[in-house]
Amino acid sequence: MCQFKSAIILEDKIYMSMEDSHSALLEELGIDDTVENAKLKFVRAELIPYDDDRFSNVDTWRFVIDQDIRPDWFVKDYDEKRMRDAVKEWVGKYYLTGKDNLELCGEYYYLKDCTNVILKKDAKVELFGNSSVAWMWDNSSVAEMRDNSTVNQMYDNSTVNQMYDNSTVNVMRYNSTINAMYGNSTVNVMYNNSTVNQMYDNSTVNKMYNNSISRKFDYDKVKFIIYSSKKAILNTHKEEVQNG
Repeated sequence: MCQFKSAIILEDKIYMSMEDSHSALLEELGIDDTVENAKLKFVRAELIPYDDDRFSNVDTWRFVIDQDIRPDWFVKDYDEKRMRDAVKEWVGKYYLTGKDNLELCGEYYYLKDCTNVILKKDAKVELFGNSSVAWMWDNSSVAEMRDNSTVNQMYDNSTVNQMYDNSTVNVMRYNSTINAMYGNSTVNVMYNNSTVNQMYDNSTVNKMYNNSISRKFDYDKVKFIIYSSKKAILNTHKEEVQNG
């Protein structure tokens, strides 16, 4: 089974992408996954972090060759170093720790203890530790929020897919969306057409205005307050309530 971080070792380069399937990586390279090509062209390899800690030092990750056949040009120690150097560069770009005032757009990033992050355009992130996003614009998205991570302001069509632990979104505006909230996650204020699709456990929405909508599950645990707006709606699997 392919594991993070997978790569294809070629004689002249190390190839990796967001994929961790060797078959998918070979397809991206346009190389047929055949025994003959494994003898001549490529080596499936992985660097696996202990305890799946992807923010740890790459020098401590375990090197694995995921095929029995090796091309004649393959030299384990040399090619392990080539791959380890390539993974360090890749992780340094996409797995960011302790950075402040980042401005990200257009790619997928993993952030731990990063603060005052601005997401634009099609930027996608996963947040860990005490990470905080100051602003989300356009079609930017947070795939997962964990630990004590925070999003301060969501605008436009920005999306948070899943919130866990003590994660917080302070303000949602326009067409911003949260797909699912778990644990003790919190949204403080929702405006405009913002939406929370599913709420579980002790998740909380504190204030809702305008046409904002939240849909809750487990009526006894999820807390909510709806203020002012006649159009603000609380949706549950048991009932639908229109305030006003």
